[in-house]
Parts: sequence; C-alpha cells; structure tokens
Amino acid sequence: MGTGSLPTAGEGFNALAYFKKWVLDPLLYYQEADYYSDLHAGTLPQVSFLMTESLISEHPPANIQWGQQKMQQVITALMSSSAWKSAALFFTYDEGGGYFDHVSPPQVDAYGMGFRVPTLVISPWAKRGYVSGTLYEHGSILKFIERRFGLPSLASVNHQFDTQTPATNNDAANGQAFGPPASPRDGLSQIGDFYEAFTF
Repeated sequence: MGTGSLPTAGEGFNALAYFKKWVLDPLLYYQEADYYSDLHAGTLPQVSFLMTESLISEHPPANIQWGQQKMQQVITALMSSSAWKSAALFFTYDEGGGYFDHVSPPQVDAYGMGFRVPTLVISPWAKRGYVSGTLYEHGSILKFIERRFGLPSLASVNHQFDTQTPATNNDAANGQAFGPPASPRDGLSQIGDFYEAFTF
C-alpha cells in the first residue's frame, strides 16, 4: 500500500521512514503485493500496518472512489484468507477531510485532541452494526495491541524529543530544554482500546 515509498517520495505516507532510527529498516518497505502473498501463504504477521499512497489516499484531487475500491480489495482478500477467523482490521484516517466539527476536541493532555476522524473495525468478532460512544484516538490501536498481547506501552516515552527530530513544534529542536509535558496517550484511562467494539 505504498509502504515501499521513501519519505522523500511525494507519494509516500510511511511516517516511520521519517525517523532516523528506522529509515533504513527493511521491514518498513514491503509492498502491497507482499500483503496478498502473505495472506495466501498464511504468513501474515500478527500485527501489520498498511499505509496508502497519494493516488488512493482520498486526498484531493484524487478520486475518493479509488481509495474506497482499494480498501475493498484489501478487506475482501483478508476475509477470503485463513487469517480471517482471528483477524481485526482497523481502517482509519489521519484527518477528517474538513475543518469543521461541531464537537470540541477534549483536552486530555498538553497537546489536546484534534478533530474526529472516521474509523471502522472489521472483524468476525466485531459487534454488528455497533457505533461506539467511547473516546478513541490513534493511540487506541496501540492500546488494543498492548492489551491483546500483554505488552507494556508501545508509545514513545521520549516525549522530550531531541535535536535530531526537527519540526516547528519540537521545542527541544528550537532551543528549549524539552517538549510539552505529556506522557504517552495509550496510558490514559479515558481513552478506549477498542475492546468495547468486539464480542470476544
């Protein structure tokens, strides 16, 4: 799904490849064909991330239907594979597609949350027709993985940043001693872990 794109490529949305620690890690550069091959062979890893590329990202000016058709292919392939009986696919977006939301984002830490984004849980174990009122954010997927596999926090505890992480909002890279005082969000009890959406 474009995961083979280096961060300098305009079509790449593989955010992990922007980090010096992982930019040369070959695990970040599998291709879409590898997903289908692993499904067919029954060798899909227990946790996989599929990242899109510009033509199917549903960002303007791309045709939204191209992205929807691609996700339909991904989901159909999963449902047709041996992995389906124990699968959980989280289909989410990085932004809401607009600037208006009639619900103010809650302030859960120093950063605060952003606009709501749509997320679908696709699994034979998902509650049918369920619309959750639980507060989630992208870190909720990490919380799900942590709970499922009995892991400690997967989020970075290095929220102080350093000068090797350049960005406008990186206080450390701009002369301050450290960044905003916020612990990883996957540790916040008010943020759900998606277990509420399943019938395990």
